[in-house]
Amino acid sequence: MTENSRSGGPWLWGIVITIGLFLIWLVVFVLFSFTQDVNLVEDRYYEKDRNYEQHMQRLTLTEALSEKPRILFQDATHTLEVHFPQRFMSEDLSGTIEVYRPSDGQIDRHFAVSPNRDSMQVLSLGGLQTGLWRVKLSWDSDGFGYYLEDSFIVP
Repeated sequence: MTENSRSGGPWLWGIVITIGLFLIWLVVFVLFSFTQDVNLVEDRYYEKDRNYEQHMQRLTLTEALSEKPRILFQDATHTLEVHFPQRFMSEDLSGTIEVYRPSDGQIDRHFAVSPNRDSMQVLSLGGLQTGLWRVKLSWDSDGFGYYLEDSFIVP
């Protein structure tokens, strides 16, 4: 036998090198995937899923309103104006306003609902990054819960 047939020839070395390169690529890919930051849209996903029926009831009550709150973003002043209908201006009005960035949950902002006598709440949003933002307004009044969502783009 020749020495070339004992060592397996070029086919054996080709297969060994191919498998070796594949394993190196696989290890690099796994290490790369572990270094990636995975952001969920919601931090408390399972908790929100359990409260889905309550959320749907809030949406239904909001859709039935003849006059809904208005949410306006002012580009010039970087303020968010939330105008509540007069019917919600009672002592038991409470809730939250969440200014939410879909692409980066680290920079979301949360505010308590507290409109002034003119049934309007002005939120200063200085320093917002450009792009799409969503406003999630959840409020309770007279024993009923409501939910409204809107979006705006910061130029």
